[in-house]
Amino acid sequence: MNWNPALPALAAALPLLLACGGGIGGSPVAPPTAVKVTQTSYLVLEVAWQPSEGKIDFYELQGRFAPEAWGLTSRLPKETTSIRIGVTAAEFTDVSYRVRAWFGTSYSPWSTEATVRIGLAPAENLHAWPDRGGLGVYWGNPSRYADTLLVERGTSPAATTPPAAWTAMPNLPYSPEALISVVDTDVVEGLYHQYRVTYSKGADHASALAAPHLVTLACPTGIQASATGGTVHLTWRNRSQAATGIRIARANGKDATQGAPLATLAPTATSFDDVDLLPGNYTYFVSAAATGDADAQGLPCVVQVLPPSGVWPFTDALVTLPLLPAVKLAQDGSWWLAGEEVPSLVIQHGTTSGWTKAAFTRGSAIPEPQLLLDGQGRAHLIHTADDGLNSGKHNILHTWLSDSGWTTETIGSRLFANSHGLAAALDAAGSPRLALNTRNDSHSDILEHAFKGADGNWVIEKIVHPALDTPWFTSRLFLKLAPDGTTHVVVGETASAAVLRRSPEGPWESVLDKDTGAGAVCAAEFTGAGHLRLLRNRGVVLASTWETEFSTMDFKDGAWTPAKHLATVPYLAVDASLVASRDGERFAYEDSNSADRHEVVLLGPGGIERFQVGRGRFGFAEGPNGRLWILAYAPDRNDGTAGPVGPSGTYRCYLEKP
Repeated sequence: MNWNPALPALAAALPLLLACGGGIGGSPVAPPTAVKVTQTSYLVLEVAWQPSEGKIDFYELQGRFAPEAWGLTSRLPKETTSIRIGVTAAEFTDVSYRVRAWFGTSYSPWSTEATVRIGLAPAENLHAWPDRGGLGVYWGNPSRYADTLLVERGTSPAATTPPAAWTAMPNLPYSPEALISVVDTDVVEGLYHQYRVTYSKGADHASALAAPHLVTLACPTGIQASATGGTVHLTWRNRSQAATGIRIARANGKDATQGAPLATLAPTATSFDDVDLLPGNYTYFVSAAATGDADAQGLPCVVQVLPPSGVWPFTDALVTLPLLPAVKLAQDGSWWLAGEEVPSLVIQHGTTSGWTKAAFTRGSAIPEPQLLLDGQGRAHLIHTADDGLNSGKHNILHTWLSDSGWTTETIGSRLFANSHGLAAALDAAGSPRLALNTRNDSHSDILEHAFKGADGNWVIEKIVHPALDTPWFTSRLFLKLAPDGTTHVVVGETASAAVLRRSPEGPWESVLDKDTGAGAVCAAEFTGAGHLRLLRNRGVVLASTWETEFSTMDFKDGAWTPAKHLATVPYLAVDASLVASRDGERFAYEDSNSADRHEVVLLGPGGIERFQVGRGRFGFAEGPNGRLWILAYAPDRNDGTAGPVGPSGTYRCYLEKP
């Protein structure tokens, strides 16, 4: 039995291991009667009994977790008739106790065994605190078995007065997340608010109460913004009777968490016009203010100010999509998305008739999963999962949609060097080929190639070439298939590039051996003419300022063309948000250097173009007719937070105009 003597309510007890092999001996001693055990709170039990008849010196208490054997005994003073005990036990564990009495060297038989079952674990650290839009309610969920959640609100005029009634908060489905938070926007000024969180499974349930919290100032609600030309018109509803003013703040971008003060209005004001704005995205904050009290801020509101008609290069629409990092747009106009949705790895397919989801074994972020579309527009996902052996290795998995449904196969198991250690492409038959940056048992980096052999089994072979004999570090890895099926592996290091290729039956050969002239590789693609094109970037110092220089180079007629300068931009770290068009003519990336804006930068034959589409998470995809689609994530609570509220998030969807 696992005792917890640190609990304040636990009576002092001195554990004592006693020999029990000598029989009762001496004068008979009667055992205590009516032994019972009750759960006074989660993991705190009370054992009580009626005293033994006659003289005794002390009691012995013994407990156990079913189906384990009886544990050590504890010696208790003879005056004791009840004791509170803290235990550490899993939900739905049976805990039993028995008691006997001692007098001199004689002891009674054990009492009748008393048992109690530990119930569901209740919410932990439940509390309420002011948040944007109302009161935030926060708690931890320790239960491993609960499958139903109920959150209720009660109000009262005083902290010591219990709520007269409880009202369920709607649209709060059960979630297995360990930490939960919701915002209650339906608060009443001048009343104490208390929250009750109940987890249940079948007939079992466990509730927890938060301490009452007084709402002294109610925030504005129904905040809306519309833009006409360079003017934004704000409207809202006031709920506060105690406010002495309304404060307006504004921030540039879509995911700001606070803004700069813009205006202070009368407490009865319900609208405001912000004028002379430049094109871009803006976030507005409307708060109720009162002397001596913290402002009560409503939910942020995002609005976009467009340039004059004919200038803006993207059309704009708000769509609801799953919040997943890998994004592909099929030629039929349907979306494929893939990524982790705890506790699973999921693939979502969106068409005009809605979204369908498939969930698989939870994967690993090392390396990043690869989402591919075959010639029929069906998804293939190359992903990994822990091997379950605590070896640090990951199983490499191929999941794809066939005529009979989703299928998963294991390619092999490897220890990966970094999150960029996997690249993949589909050949003409729709079979994946993989480039792997892995580590051997000596933790040395190696480069491997995986493909299906003629017998249908997976083959993983080491890429052997003198170009890989010296130490190297892969910051980007690409695998590209030429129109004739030749495999090309592009190894992008921090400031250099190497390219290896292999015909279906020949050896690996180097076509670029750690070239440092144009910097690192950030994209690779075959052009419409069938030439491998590399987009490279390097840092340069111009007028004492660090800049990033972009250039392209093609492998054409057995040789590399000289680097062609595309653009020089303020220094940035190019990451996975950079994508290439299918013909290798255009490249798009996200520039988030500025604290108040994010931009999409297009690089192509015409030079560089910048378009501000707000701040947030971006996904790029090239759709039919070569038009660019951009998904800019905007949280569906519209409160500027970076993470999702649930399984779906709201995106601003931009489609390039013809």
